Amino acid sequence: MDTVVGPPAKESLLSRDVPRTVLLSVQSFVHCARHHYVLDKMKTCLKPVLGLAAAVYLLGLLLLIPIQIVAFLAHLLSFGALETKSVTDICSRWLVEATSLVPLLSVLVLRSVIRKPLYKCFVHVLREVNPEMAQSIENTPRIRHPNQKKHMRQWRQFATNYVSKTMQLLVLEFAIHVWKQLPYLGLAAEPVMHFVTMAHVLEPQRAIVFSALSFVPHAGPFVRQFVALWRASSVLGEELLEDYVSHMILHANRDSFFRRRAVTITAFVMPQLAIMKVPILGPMAMLPMAASAAYLVDLLVHKGEPIRSEGLPAAAANKLGSATGPAGPAPTLPAGNNAGVPAGQGVQMASQAGLHPRPVRADSFENASAPPWQESLNH
Repeated sequence: MDTVVGPPAKESLLSRDVPRTVLLSVQSFVHCARHHYVLDKMKTCLKPVLGLAAAVYLLGLLLLIPIQIVAFLAHLLSFGALETKSVTDICSRWLVEATSLVPLLSVLVLRSVIRKPLYKCFVHVLREVNPEMAQSIENTPRIRHPNQKKHMRQWRQFATNYVSKTMQLLVLEFAIHVWKQLPYLGLAAEPVMHFVTMAHVLEPQRAIVFSALSFVPHAGPFVRQFVALWRASSVLGEELLEDYVSHMILHANRDSFFRRRAVTITAFVMPQLAIMKVPILGPMAMLPMAASAAYLVDLLVHKGEPIRSEGLPAAAANKLGSATGPAGPAPTLPAGNNAGVPAGQGVQMASQAGLHPRPVRADSFENASAPPWQESLNH
């Protein structure tokens, strides 16, 4: 199964679709946070999630101790050239930036601890938003990496992609703070990093203007927070779509997929990541986030990410064919609070939150137009 990769459609941060995507993100998050199935899962996972969140924040406080030690050692090794207070200030400011990545670190562990509830929330809402895609994901096995053994595949992929990118963000934030301490050259630290971060979603001239805003006294802090949130959201977006990508897109095409849709994915994740920054309770937003990813998947499908079964083993392709074949009786939601409820009922529930999704047939993916809930946002 593979995505059909045509000419890359470059997305821009200044596109009029970006505010619509942000609005869709907020609406879908509110809807999923009120969804009875997601609420049940949140109650089940309340204790482990809160315990994990408290542990992560406590770890951040404990980091103040090694920071003091590092500052003292730097003072000794520099023979007094570096003051302990200045080194402590640098490390403390970096710790503040690193703390903004706590949602990423929480997700890092949550995906391992409560992976099954997250997947169930995603698929359950996807059955309401796009039943055809939900069936495809459920009936298609995960795509294995062709060069890795089964028992090592998941860990290697997880470690090399998500963990390494999160650590790179931490190192990058620290490098920026060290660079800023250099005389004269330090003034260029933030504008340069802002340009490097935003150049791929803005034209070079606009990226330069955006970076220059760092020098404006009142605008500078907002620019720094926006860029830091953008970098973190770009990492979290890949993890949020893991349940979709691992079933639908071959490894060879995943990099191009994320590059092609980077703006849409990141704009969708940003407002939800901001919610996750709420101390202690923030990580509880991970379950509604996982569920709201169903709306992001449906949006990407309508933006021209069709699904084809080439490249899959014959058995998996046959399963997909049976899942997306001629329309049969209306699919029903799984047993539980929704036993026997037609999938259309879920669409009505979504409409009450301001969203108007529609089921999309697999044979219409290639010529799909904008979904009705997106058209409703245009007015």
